[in-house]
Amino acid sequence: LRGYDYTRRGAYFVTICTKERRRVFGTVVNGRMALNDAGRMIHTVWDELPAYYPGVATDAFVVMPDHVHGVVWLCDAGSAAGAGPSACPCPCRSAAGQARGPAPAVMALADVVHRFKSLTTHRYIDGVGNHGWPRFPGTLWHRNYYDIIVRDATALANICAYIRNNPAHWDVMRYGEPRFMMGNRALLDLPKTAFLASRGAHTARAPRDRYPAPACIISGFLSPMERVVFEEGLDAGTPMVQQSCRRVSTLPLTQGCCW
Repeated sequence: LRGYDYTRRGAYFVTICTKERRRVFGTVVNGRMALNDAGRMIHTVWDELPAYYPGVATDAFVVMPDHVHGVVWLCDAGSAAGAGPSACPCPCRSAAGQARGPAPAVMALADVVHRFKSLTTHRYIDGVGNHGWPRFPGTLWHRNYYDIIVRDATALANICAYIRNNPAHWDVMRYGEPRFMMGNRALLDLPKTAFLASRGAHTARAPRDRYPAPACIISGFLSPMERVVFEEGLDAGTPMVQQSCRRVSTLPLTQGCCW
């Protein structure tokens, strides 16, 4: 916000994106974020910010494949260092360690973001060298960031809900529909037999004792023969996964129902 003093006490909703929106922190599975080692490192650094920088407290936070959302509070340095919530309206926590060098009594939001980026970039580079994390050309993070000044408790509650639900909305925002499983997800752990038949395939029922019963059948159940198999599977109590993805050749388990 032009002309706004970003050292003022209060809450700020911050979004930071990776350079070129590279997906380096994990993936969304069934509406939940599955963090890789780099993603867990990002979350750890966020949680450690209050311990390193007096006057900074963290609130709701989520790591997504190519960006992070978080609420950061700028407080009185004394309250964030252990004076407690009575001295500051934010969720302050006692410092768990010593700051790395002198920290200012009052930090601007841009300083907090800059130090978050610096710490995470340094640790990511260590991960590349020591653990084989994917390399990044140029910089890890996008040059700038997005911020929203949190004006009141209602806005804070809405923002925290948005952050909390962001993984569940990931596929909806990108594909216009959810792409997570419905039904008994335990079936995904069973050995699965894929069944695909063209529309012109013969639909005569085969003797059930001719073939061994599969642990679980996965199919689109669209063609006549596939529907016959589906009906027989229901009669026999065979676990089945209906795959509704259009790209049958790769068969990614992105959307479907389980019985």
